[in-house]
Amino acid sequence: NEASDNSAQSQGKKSGNVKGGIEAKQVESSADISEPLDVAEADYRKISEIAQKEFKAKPALLSRVVSKSRSILPRNVKFDKSKNRLAGVPSIADIRRYVERALALPIAAKMRRDNPKFLGVYLSDLQAIRTRGGHTNDIGLLAHELGHHLETILFAGKLSEAETAAARELADYCVERFGENAYPQNEHVSEGFAQFISDVITDMNDARARCPQAYALLERALRDNSNVAAVFDNIRQMVALNKNGSAFDRVQA
Repeated sequence: NEASDNSAQSQGKKSGNVKGGIEAKQVESSADISEPLDVAEADYRKISEIAQKEFKAKPALLSRVVSKSRSILPRNVKFDKSKNRLAGVPSIADIRRYVERALALPIAAKMRRDNPKFLGVYLSDLQAIRTRGGHTNDIGLLAHELGHHLETILFAGKLSEAETAAARELADYCVERFGENAYPQNEHVSEGFAQFISDVITDMNDARARCPQAYALLERALRDNSNVAAVFDNIRQMVALNKNGSAFDRVQA
């Protein structure tokens, strides 16, 4: 139940409405963190214009109710008012169940056998995550597939359709993490975003510094989606609590 620093074989492939995964590479960076807010605002407007048309054409994309209620937090996680942060030590299973409840996002070990390459997939039409048996509590896998879901509900899955600084950055990040030939070129932006989200959640690979445009774009989108922002923050905090908890506390969770 420990949060892993290795998200190997958890990344996604976009094919129609299915996104799945292969092994990731670790990269180190000493890049300076910056937040290009003006560029992010321009990027956000371009993507939002495309996304709103898709949301109107497919209203089911926004049909799930996102709940930021603290009543659905794991039983061993509490909100510490004095620090304005969560406290406790959740298990990875606790975090997975929270994701399912807060985002109305089903997660199940029901991978199709005709796709043995991947350990997990995101089904965008169903808005559901499927994993192979034994991998439902792989935090790298879950965080990557959650990244695909966030692209769906924040950007209608259309990040690659706008010519933006963030899209170029994410395409490069995909190649950096997986290599040039791991995915078709038209999937690089989506897969880059999914792995970027995974690395932000698990605090790996200096993702914020490597993708400052994407990080600023994410923050801009979350400002317009306060419930999603609250849930995303809770997930990040709980992963950190699990990672920093003692072995005894994780076993007890």
